[in-house]
Parts: sequence; structure tokens; C-alpha cells
Amino acid sequence: MQFPALLVIALVIVTPLGAQTTARLTLGGTMGTALASDELGGPVSLGAGVPVTAALSLAHPIGTGYRALVEVRAGRGSLHADNNGESSSIPGLTTVGVMVLVDGPVTSRVRWELGAGLLNYRPAERSGVFGQGGPTPWILGGGLSWTRPLSGTLDLVANGRYDFHQFRSRQLDSRGYTQYQAVHRVGLGIGIERSF
Repeated sequence: MQFPALLVIALVIVTPLGAQTTARLTLGGTMGTALASDELGGPVSLGAGVPVTAALSLAHPIGTGYRALVEVRAGRGSLHADNNGESSSIPGLTTVGVMVLVDGPVTSRVRWELGAGLLNYRPAERSGVFGQGGPTPWILGGGLSWTRPLSGTLDLVANGRYDFHQFRSRQLDSRGYTQYQAVHRVGLGIGIERSF
């Protein structure tokens, strides 16, 4: 997590190179639906809460008004289990996603984005559904970003993102679960975007 932060600080501080490549750093939160649920013996669900999420992306023009983006998005939070009305929290779940996206203009300040990638679950300890490690499912996502100029090369940016993936772990497989759990996530972030 320290390397992406150092990289973006370096990108923001260096002198612009004259190209139209941009670097963006945002901080926000992501909430999602349950990672696993079961109705046998009463309702049971396991979710990731609302982890703090940081994202670093690099974008480069690929046509008039369109850009290709590579994004790394990391979140850290807790697992929340709900078993027959009794709740418990387990700290230390990190998610790291890498996506390739395309974006384009909606208005002069608003852009759409659409892409795909991989999302890796990294639990602090191997237990429960992560007893045999964290899965790395494919992820599809899209959203909107809004920018407001702060200076010639620096913009304020706010974005909203929806993404979807199917969750299943090796531990669930070993217990006889055969279906994936559809996970829908929504995230909001605010940050800065620098042009080079």
C-alpha cells in the first residue's frame, strides 16, 4: 500500500512533461452486498462492511475525447458476520483490485468509465470462508467522474463507481458450496488529478 502512495506523490510533484497523460489519486469508501449467505438453520450472512478505499489511476488519450486507464484500487476494513441476529466483526480484510478501463465525455466536466479486471481478497488471518486463502475473481465495473480545475495542470475530482463480481473461496468449495455469490459494490471517492 505504501508503494502506490509514494508513486502518486512523485507523479504529482514532478514537472509536467507536456503530454496529456493524467494521474489520479482518490480516497473514499466502498460498500457491497454479502460475500456469502445461507438459510440453513437460520439466516447467516458475511459482508465486508464499508472499507476505506484508495485508488491510483493513470490515463492516456486513445482518440478524440477518449482515454485508456489503468487503475489500482485498495480497500481495508472488517468482515461483519450476522448469524441468526447475532453480529460479530473480524478486523483485517484488504482488497486490491487492478482494472483496465476506457472513459469518455458526458459533459465538459463529467466523464463515464467502463472496464474489467481482477480483485484479490487478502484476509489478515486464514479463517472462516478464507480458511484456505483469499480468492481473486474477475470484476466488471463502470461509473462517472467529475472534475473541477484547481490550476493549469491540477483538478479536483470526485467519482462514483459500481462494480460486480462473483465470490467463491476454496474453503467454501471444500464445504460443498457449488454456487457463486453475486457481489455488487458501490464506491465514492474524492481526490486530485494531475495532467502531464
